[in-house]
Amino acid sequence: MGRSSPSPRSCLQRHRGQPQLPRRAVYAASKAFLFTFIRLLALELRDTGVRLQVVCRCCEDRVPHRQDMDVSHMPRLEPEQVVQASMLALDRGEIVCIPSSKTPTC
Repeated sequence: MGRSSPSPRSCLQRHRGQPQLPRRAVYAASKAFLFTFIRLLALELRDTGVRLQVVCRCCEDRVPHRQDMDVSHMPRLEPEQVVQASMLALDRGEIVCIPSSKTPTC
């Protein structure tokens, strides 16, 4: 006979002192999917007049994966600055825009 798998309870007890899992894995996987999806869709639609862009905030203290991190020392852009950077990048045909305080125009 084969060996039985550990119960879910024993697995949870084993990780009791560690942070809740997964944390950043879901965020990173979602972000990777969106980058790839938008890039490929933009290429497929390039001759249709439809323009796509993915915009990533450089530093955002309200996203779940950063709730345990101190980002108070990092400069931030106002939402209006992010929109302005995105629109300028879109006019230049850029599919990915990551505005920051050093390069607010992507």
